[in-house]
Amino acid sequence: MSKTRLGGLMRQVRAREGWTCRHAAELLGMSPEHYANVEHGRALPRPSRVCVYARAFGTDEVAWLEALFQAIADRLKIGVRVTCAREPSRTIHGTH
Repeated sequence: MSKTRLGGLMRQVRAREGWTCRHAAELLGMSPEHYANVEHGRALPRPSRVCVYARAFGTDEVAWLEALFQAIADRLKIGVRVTCAREPSRTIHGTH
């Protein structure tokens, strides 16, 4: 069982797609050992890598970032619930 929401997201995708840890690791360009460590919450990737994982798996980057930041907060024993605002992108046009 995954010890973090991030690991849970990774496991859900693998189960849905019928992938092994080895196959998922290959898709993400990492060793199967490191993949297993991330999925089981023994290692936490950088936010930029989490975005790569989410895109490679065709899933929502914001949910994956929330899961990563929650795992960090949990490790630091901060005692907060992490959520990210989901606002539509806005284009800001300069004025002259």
